[in-house]
Amino acid sequence: MNTNNTTTRSKTDLLLDEILTHIRNRGEENAAEDVAKAANFCSHSAGKQCQDGLSPVEHGLAVVSLALRLKLDHPSLLAALLWYTLDGEWAETVVSQEELAEHFGEEAARLAELLHSLKKLDFGGLRQTTADSFRRMILTVAKDFRVILLKLAIRLEEMRVGQEFPQEKHWLHRAKETRDIYAPLANRLGIHWVKSELEDLSFRFLEPERYRFLADSIAVKRSERAEAIEKVLATLRTILADNGLINAKVNGRPKHFFSIHKKMLKKDLDVDQVYDQTAFRVIVRAEGDCYRALGLVHATWKPQVGTFKDYIAMPKPNGYKSLHTVVVGPLGRMEIQIRTQAMHDIAENGVAAHWKYKESDSVKAEGDELDQINWLRNLLDWSPKPGEDGSRDLMDALKVHLFKDRVFVFTPQGDVKELPRGATALDFAYHVHTRIGRTTFGARVNDKMVPLRTTLANNDVVEVLTRSNQKPKREWLDWVVTHRARSKIRHALREEEREEARLEGKALLERELKTLGIHFSRLQKQGDLEQAARKMRSRNLNELLIHLGYGRVSIKAVMPHLVSKEQLESYLESHTEPAKKDLSRREHALQKEERRRRSISKSGVVVDGLSDLMVHFSKCCSPLSGDPIVGYITRGRGLSIHHATCRVVKDLERARLVDAHWDREEPMSFPVRVRVLSENRMGQLGKISEVFSQHQVDVISAQVDSKRERGQSVFRISVKNLEQLDRVLADLRALRGVLQARRIR
Repeated sequence: MNTNNTTTRSKTDLLLDEILTHIRNRGEENAAEDVAKAANFCSHSAGKQCQDGLSPVEHGLAVVSLALRLKLDHPSLLAALLWYTLDGEWAETVVSQEELAEHFGEEAARLAELLHSLKKLDFGGLRQTTADSFRRMILTVAKDFRVILLKLAIRLEEMRVGQEFPQEKHWLHRAKETRDIYAPLANRLGIHWVKSELEDLSFRFLEPERYRFLADSIAVKRSERAEAIEKVLATLRTILADNGLINAKVNGRPKHFFSIHKKMLKKDLDVDQVYDQTAFRVIVRAEGDCYRALGLVHATWKPQVGTFKDYIAMPKPNGYKSLHTVVVGPLGRMEIQIRTQAMHDIAENGVAAHWKYKESDSVKAEGDELDQINWLRNLLDWSPKPGEDGSRDLMDALKVHLFKDRVFVFTPQGDVKELPRGATALDFAYHVHTRIGRTTFGARVNDKMVPLRTTLANNDVVEVLTRSNQKPKREWLDWVVTHRARSKIRHALREEEREEARLEGKALLERELKTLGIHFSRLQKQGDLEQAARKMRSRNLNELLIHLGYGRVSIKAVMPHLVSKEQLESYLESHTEPAKKDLSRREHALQKEERRRRSISKSGVVVDGLSDLMVHFSKCCSPLSGDPIVGYITRGRGLSIHHATCRVVKDLERARLVDAHWDREEPMSFPVRVRVLSENRMGQLGKISEVFSQHQVDVISAQVDSKRERGQSVFRISVKNLEQLDRVLADLRALRGVLQARRIR
């Protein structure tokens, strides 16, 4: 690449010159030389054109320009260019990481390789594919956090280029991925300008007609209101200067199209009804000046009740700090934001505002507890162990920590705790400390006793009540939304079940040894039990006892390792069931099977390999005949039958799950709930009742809400099987005015 003055300068050369000037202005002459060298290297190695007609070096320089705005360091700028040379899709001559390290240093080469490893992430496919992509991203980010900032810069540059190809499906897929994943990620990291531009660009791709209409309407409205906007700015400057805030900066920022679009959808407004299309911003020197400026604004224009937000006292999870207020002035409703310059830097650049650059090119964060970094790294704790399918857990955690808004609540001592919106008092208890969560039995919110499943709101004061003998319960899993609480509850339940199994296994082994006059404690002191456990390929005695308690290991398999040959023969002889004199073995087996079927089929369920069990149907999913089902052997309550897709099943102990199927010969009735959404028509409820009568379905209970234009009714009915329910639902959907009819669990 020619970086010298020539008669005709290409856009690439001009952009490179701008970049080098910017880097030199940062006082990094060596970095400027290396970036020029890397651009030349990329130009020669990655000579192919991309699908959009641009060369990799053109893409790379555009990313470098964005990386500079994100305040990224010397190695990051080099990696933004060099990673293209590692891929045969772009490079004429693919280079290795070792070769890059030789020319540009180990750190830049490693960053380039990490970027290249994230090239083909897919967040738009099936849940498993999306979870796998997130897992790859998390593992890569754990190695170097700068990778995620570079990845956001690459995606933003790609979306800018993609504006030239609005009809291609490939870009539509990327736009959806950008809106659903990358924009929320930028928001969670606090990088406002990246988040806003990604949202607007994806909005332009996905809803082009809506985007054009909104852009044209807002452009006209802004030109009409330009004089009023200037008047508001002049008034702000005057009142601030007259009251000693002479260094305050004031500006008016047009709100982004996607932000206005969301507000219109949320509040069902037309574009003409959105008055606060311009956000006014006041930047002052010190935090105390923010509150002084707020008082002056409220003294000038009347504030709207319930619109003031103090993000200085209670910052957003991405580190954002500012005062927000809405007042009624010359433009109608006007939003005004007040912050210091430091707050503004964090508001615009988020986590990137925390990086410090040193002469050694190392990069560190200011403080070890930056939430913007740690929340993403903590996702590693939620990734499944090898051999497990943890896609559901990982995606649930991401929904809470990436896409949900936050609430701020207080301890009785006044400490602020940040939780995702929808979090409960039980989530709060586990957030404070695992031990407190585990021993919680109740909570007070704003001095009132509430159930542990109570959803918390902003500014609630929460006091947790504990007692030492309290233990987590399985229903707690339905009362929490945070992954921390859910994982701790699951762990406690598993440990409790393992302890119960250990005690059962110990009691069984003690009882069987006692029949031979052998004491468990004596064998334990001699070390014989530990030795037997190792022979049985268990890590220790406790693990062997747990296997015995769960039935994974039989007592007959353990005894040969603990007793003599003579004692074993005596034991086996005493435990051999004598054959029935009046029945052949075959006849006895048939009768036993018939008794088993009769005892189980009273419930309509047959369970392979088990007999004489009490069966009950789980209320969490209410399975009915025809549904795929699975059985769970409970302690003391017989066999619990769940729908195979029930979300509770994934939290159950795998060793106690058994195959089950329906006994079609045994007629039964099953309660099931059905929700019907319909227009409010005269006689509609009667027509729905007629459908139930035609199918001979009993209505156990009904809840009808017909206060609005659309009525919602929830019926608890009794059906024989899934086929009958499907016929009922089909006829309900065929009724005029019925918008939806479905089974609910």
